[in-house]
Amino acid sequence: MFNMISEASREQLRQYVLHSAWPQVADLCQRLLAADRADDTLWALLAEAFVHQGQDEAAIAAYLQGLKVQDNQPKSHYALAVLYKRQQKKALAICHYQLALQYSPGWQKAALGLAK
Repeated sequence: MFNMISEASREQLRQYVLHSAWPQVADLCQRLLAADRADDTLWALLAEAFVHQGQDEAAIAAYLQGLKVQDNQPKSHYALAVLYKRQQKKALAICHYQLALQYSPGWQKAALGLAK
């Protein structure tokens, strides 16, 4: 879905990410999502921006919104597992590690997270 946004917006996002300008990434993602809430890539990027700003609850909400659009996103499931593990929500963490492995079998990083 990321292809639906303008080249100028894509370039602006790239520059913000390149410079670790996470508040600007979050702001631009939110503005773009206001026009197209069905862009799972933007939801994941918004979540990542929230993680970098220490806003775990907002990140979780954004990842979950993205997964409503497209569930087979192993990286989003993995990121949720890490966030839930940090919050000591073991059952939710395990569930998302397992989903990450389901969508990306053999992913060692997810398997290691699940084993811990």
